[in-house]
Amino acid sequence: MCRLVETLKIEEGRICNLSLHEERLNRSRYERFHCFDRISLESLLILSDEQRSGLWRCRILYDINVHKVEFSRYESKSVHTLQVVYADEVEYQYKYENRSSIDSLFLLRNGKDDILIVKKGYLTDCSTSNVVLECQDGLFTPRDPLLRGTMRASLLQSGRVQERDIRPEELSHFHAMYLINAFRQLGTMKIRIEDIFL
Repeated sequence: MCRLVETLKIEEGRICNLSLHEERLNRSRYERFHCFDRISLESLLILSDEQRSGLWRCRILYDINVHKVEFSRYESKSVHTLQVVYADEVEYQYKYENRSSIDSLFLLRNGKDDILIVKKGYLTDCSTSNVVLECQDGLFTPRDPLLRGTMRASLLQSGRVQERDIRPEELSHFHAMYLINAFRQLGTMKIRIEDIFL
C-alpha cells in the first residue's frame, strides 16, 4: 500500500490553510483506500510551545490511518532557473510518500534549480510547486496540474487566479511565473520567463 503525505505550514502557531489540507487528506483517503471516516487535523496537531513561534513544517504520513506526524523548522530554498522536461506518463495525482517518478525527472534539470514538467503538450508543475503565470489578461494556472495543491485551491477559490491550458511555446506571452505551494504564497517566488529553458 503506497502511503501518502500531507505537508502543512505552521507560522507563529497558526496552521495555514488547515481546512484545505484536511479536505485533501480525507478525499485522498476516500479515493485511494475507501475510508468513509474523517480525520480531524485540528485535533491531531498538538503544538508544543516551541512550535508556536517561528515557521515550521508539519509532515503527516498516512494511508488508512495516520502513521507519523513530524515537525521541523522550515528552511526556504531559492529557485531562479527552470528546465522544461517532457513526461507524458508521469502520474502524481496524490501526494505520495514515494516520489521516485518526480525525483527521476528532477535529475534532468541540466544544472538549473528546478524542473517545469510538460505532460501531453501542456505545462503542469515544478518538482515541489504548482505554477502561476502572469500576463496582461491576469493570472493563470495550468488546468491539469500533476497535483492540486492547497495554495492553488485557495487562489482559485478567491478568484485571484484562473485555470487555463498553457503550452510551453506560449511562455513568451507571459511576463513572469510564480511558484506556489503550502509555503510559497503568490508573489514570493518569482521566475523570469527568460530563465525558463525549453
